[in-house]
Amino acid sequence: MSTARWPISAGPAAGARTRVFLRAASLVASVAIAMASKSVVAGDRPGRPTDALERVWPGHPEWLAMLAELVTGRPPEPGEGWYRKGSSRTRLGWEHASERFDADHDGSIRRAEYPGPDVEFARLDRDRDGRLTSSDCDFASRSGQESSVGDRFAIADGDDDGKLTRGEFEAFASSGGSDPVYHRALVGPLAELEARLTSGSRSGAAFLSLADFQEAFELASRREPVAVVHSLRPPPKPADRVTLFHAFLRRELGAFGPGPALGDLAPDFNLPLADGRGEWKLSSVVGPRPVVLIFGNLTCGPFRSHAGSLEQLYARYQGRVEFVMVYTRESHPVDGWRLNDDPARKFAINQPRDLAGRSKLASRCGRDLHLPMPVAVDSMDDRVGRLYSGPPSRLYLIDKLGKVAYKGGRGPFGFKPAELEQSLILLLEGEPRPLEPPDAPPALGELSPGGIPPTQPASPGEPIDIRIDLDWRAALGAAAVVAVIAMVCLIRRRKPPKVGT
Repeated sequence: MSTARWPISAGPAAGARTRVFLRAASLVASVAIAMASKSVVAGDRPGRPTDALERVWPGHPEWLAMLAELVTGRPPEPGEGWYRKGSSRTRLGWEHASERFDADHDGSIRRAEYPGPDVEFARLDRDRDGRLTSSDCDFASRSGQESSVGDRFAIADGDDDGKLTRGEFEAFASSGGSDPVYHRALVGPLAELEARLTSGSRSGAAFLSLADFQEAFELASRREPVAVVHSLRPPPKPADRVTLFHAFLRRELGAFGPGPALGDLAPDFNLPLADGRGEWKLSSVVGPRPVVLIFGNLTCGPFRSHAGSLEQLYARYQGRVEFVMVYTRESHPVDGWRLNDDPARKFAINQPRDLAGRSKLASRCGRDLHLPMPVAVDSMDDRVGRLYSGPPSRLYLIDKLGKVAYKGGRGPFGFKPAELEQSLILLLEGEPRPLEPPDAPPALGELSPGGIPPTQPASPGEPIDIRIDLDWRAALGAAAVVAVIAMVCLIRRRKPPKVGT
C-alpha cells in the first residue's frame, strides 16, 4: 500500500489535509487530555498532558507534546509541551569544563586551575564563590526566578528596548520600596550596577541589561534564599483553544520540527539583509570564527527584553565571533494570540504578507532595539526558521567546524543569552586574545573570551528536509497514543472499592 504524504509546507491542498488531520487529532486528544489534567499523579500534583505522553510514549515528537497541551486551552508554560523536550543542549557545559580544568578532581575548578584571565573566570563563576561548580552551569532550575525578575525589568524598561537607562533605573528605584525583588537586590549587586550607571568614568555602563538584572537578584538571593516572588504584571489574557490552535498551525508559537541536534552540521542558508545591502550566507563565514545565530521578532516580548543582553554579548566578542540575527515570523501579531506585555500597543503589528513587509519590520527591530549585528530576513515560507526550529526566539552557537556546539531551548522560556555566553567562553578558551579588548559596556563581572586552536573547518551541512510528513501510519500511531492516554487516565481515576461497612 502506498503512503500518502502530507507535507505541511507543500501547497494549499496538502496544508488543508494537514489541518484537517490535526483538528481531528485534537478532538480525540482533548478527551484524553481533559482526563489527564484532572487525574492525580505521585505527590498529589495535578496531571499534565506532557506527563501523560512521557509515560506512554517517551520518544513522542515535540509537536505532539505541544498539541497535547494546547487542546486543554492552557497557555504555554515552562517545562510543559515542547518546552520540556526542546530544552537547551550544550557540549560545553560542566562535564566539559570539569574534565578539562579540574586538575585535582575535587568537583570544583579553583582560580589557579583555570588558565583564562580573571575577568573570564568571573563571568563563569556566577555565584562569585571563587570556584566553578556544576551549579554555575545550571540554568534550568532558575526559570521561575528568571521569569519573575524579568517581569520587574519589563516594568522598569519604559521604552521596551531591553535596556535600562539611568533615568529608567532611578524611576524604578524611587518606586521600588514596596517591591521585594528590588528591595532585596538593592542591598547588594544591584547597588553596584546603580553606581556604574551614575559614574562618569569609562567603565560606567550606559545601560543595564536583563542579564545584569537577573544576575544581581540571583546573587542577592544566594545570600538569603527566599521563595520566588509572584509576578507584578497582569496575567496572560485567557486564550481559547481555537486561538491557540490557529497560532500553533501558523507556527507563531514555534516550528513543528526540532531543528538540528547538538553535534550536527548546521544547515546552510542564504538570506537577504534587512538593510538591503546584500545577503548573509552561513557557509561563507563558518571556519575562521564561531557563529552565533539569533532568532527573534519584534512582537516577541521576551526577545525585546533581551536586546540589551545581546548588545553586550556582541560588544564583548565582536571581532572573534560572527553574529547574525534571523528575523522570523511574528509571534504575537494583531490577528494572532496577543499578550498583555504591550499595554501601550507600541508593537501592535499585523503579520506581514510579503517579504517587503517582513524586511521593513526587521529593519525597525534592529533600529528600535539598537541591535548592532546584521539582521537577515527569513523567507515568507519561514524556511530557515523551520530548519533551525528558531521561532519565536532561539540561540545557536556554531563552532569552527560548522557543528552545533550549543542549542538554546525553545523561546521564549529557553532564550538565555547568559547560558550561551558560558558555552562561548569555554569554546573560545585557549585562543589568542586581541591586544586591545573591545570598549564594551561592562556587565556584572565583565570578562573577555578565549578559544580553541584553529582547525580545518568543514562545510555547513546541506539544508535538511523541513517537511513533517503525516502519513496514515503516523495518524494511526497518534490515535493509538491518545487512546492509551485516555485508558491510563481512566484507570487512574477509578476509585478502589470500599472494604467493610
